[in-house]
Amino acid sequence: MRRLLIALVALLPLAGQAGPSVGQVFKTGGDAEVSRSGRTLSSAAGDIEVYRNGELAPAAPGSAVEVGDDFITGPGQAAALRMSDDQTISLGASSRFQIVSYQFNSQDRAGNHARYRLESGSARLISGLISKQRSGSVVLETAYGEVTTVGTDYIVGICDVACESPGFYISVNSGSVTVSGDGVSQTASMGQIIFIAAAGGSPVLVASLPSGFLPAPDPAVVILSAIIPGSTLRLDVAGPICDGEASPTTPECTASR
Repeated sequence: MRRLLIALVALLPLAGQAGPSVGQVFKTGGDAEVSRSGRTLSSAAGDIEVYRNGELAPAAPGSAVEVGDDFITGPGQAAALRMSDDQTISLGASSRFQIVSYQFNSQDRAGNHARYRLESGSARLISGLISKQRSGSVVLETAYGEVTTVGTDYIVGICDVACESPGFYISVNSGSVTVSGDGVSQTASMGQIIFIAAAGGSPVLVASLPSGFLPAPDPAVVILSAIIPGSTLRLDVAGPICDGEASPTTPECTASR
């Protein structure tokens, strides 16, 4: 399934590939905004907009992602990013997500890395080449702690008072993650969930996500919707979704969906 997604999105070239672009924006309807250089500007309904070089412009499908971009989604809005190493990231409603630093060179992997930050809301991250090249090279910062990934598909979310148990959740669909907080590290693999009750708290394993938790959508659905505007998509997969490249001898598989 993941190979199919990469093949489809490759039909849309990355905008500004020769410049500072590190990825590509995809989006669905709703309210969103993006801030650059410390400024945040609201967008019109249905558009993701980006502040660049002193001007505000719509970030239509295919628009570039740059280091320092700060994406903010509104209620009912979902967006997705495809990074240069083929990592895909989806953002749920009422989320704030920043590209802190990012480097990908297909010819020289020594300095390849990615660092993101989730301030609020939810996101789903499906690993690309960088995380498969070197363990710990992709990090997600949060106020609750840092998440490092290994060939992973995982959902993260900061759940407020709408949840029966407010706090920070990480649900692993495939691969593994390590969450560090309060001087304590906790690793979770496929099917496991990590919870941190408060900023600075210790990560612990829990049995399930709480009621009221609204996860970010599957980025495959968001990206395919952007490629085929106005389409209604249904993805039916019989059996598990496996990524043999993540672990050639022991493929890591997500749950069936």
